[in-house]
Amino acid sequence: MDNIVHIDNDRYAGRTNFRGSLIADAVIQGCSRVEGVAFLRGDLYFRFRHLFRSRARAGVRIRATPSGSLVIDLCLVAEHGYLVPDISYRVQESAISAAQALTDKKIKRVNVRIARFVTKSENEDEKDEQKTE
Repeated sequence: MDNIVHIDNDRYAGRTNFRGSLIADAVIQGCSRVEGVAFLRGDLYFRFRHLFRSRARAGVRIRATPSGSLVIDLCLVAEHGYLVPDISYRVQESAISAAQALTDKKIKRVNVRIARFVTKSENEDEKDEQKTE
């Protein structure tokens, strides 16, 4: 079951509640727009986790630290022909931006793991398979 995120904001009266998976969804959407990212899916850890937790988001794990800041772990498949440091930097920036758009919690770290590379044609085939599932 997803954690519920509570935000008390001194500027506004009241409290905002939303499921923690909403942050993961926003991070996935933001990162999927980064040029060079084929898709977030990841390695065996993320696939195993996704199989046994129906609400888990494949390729994304968000943890809260004891201080209340967030650590985001991403595992993705990249398109061949892009520089790893460039993809990683743009993905980190996108993840931070997406998470901070939903919450005022500090993002302590964004870890990016590139599981593998695919060619553009393999990426198109994979997207076609995902649409038919």
